[in-house]
Amino acid sequence: MSNYIDRGLMKWMPFDALNGFSSMIQDLNKTLLLTPEKILTQDQYDLLNYNLNEALHTKKEIVLVYYKHQKYVETTGSIIKVNPYTKTLLLSTKEMIPINHVILLEII
Repeated sequence: MSNYIDRGLMKWMPFDALNGFSSMIQDLNKTLLLTPEKILTQDQYDLLNYNLNEALHTKKEIVLVYYKHQKYVETTGSIIKVNPYTKTLLLSTKEMIPINHVILLEII
């Protein structure tokens, strides 16, 4: 029997000869994985506004998708308050969500 121990993928890993090159590649990979914020059309804004008004007045449960920290977050609840000065929504789950980051609002 042989005493050969396979190093797996380590033998194919490149040598980091250039200073900072591997950190630059890692930073590039992080920026490529970020999700850009979606830009809504006027029709989508109108539908969002209509659903927001209906959900606020009828106190129905909603599904809300919004943009936070370079990713989309989905939450459910009912709208308690809309603050026009800070432009935020207060949900029954005690979340404060900026209105300008809301992408989708559906009534359940």
